Amino acid sequence: MQAHMHTERTLLPRGLIARRRRVYTAKWTFKLDSFVEYRGERTVVIDRHRTIMGAEIYTVIPLTTIPGRQWVCGRSLKHIH
Repeated sequence: MQAHMHTERTLLPRGLIARRRRVYTAKWTFKLDSFVEYRGERTVVIDRHRTIMGAEIYTVIPLTTIPGRQWVCGRSLKHIH
């Protein structure tokens, strides 16, 4: 006699299936109010957030042209020293 029956995973309702969660705890590359270079232009970081996959998205404002917000992926920005 079998005391425990194993149920196939595909037969369970979706709510009962355990899902793997990814947690990204990486540090930010750029700080708020820091000056960065984007496409050869000097800009300032005013906001930042992460996507579900952990990519950094920054909101920057150019300093030399008419102000307009741009949402930029973090890997396309450069530090200004």
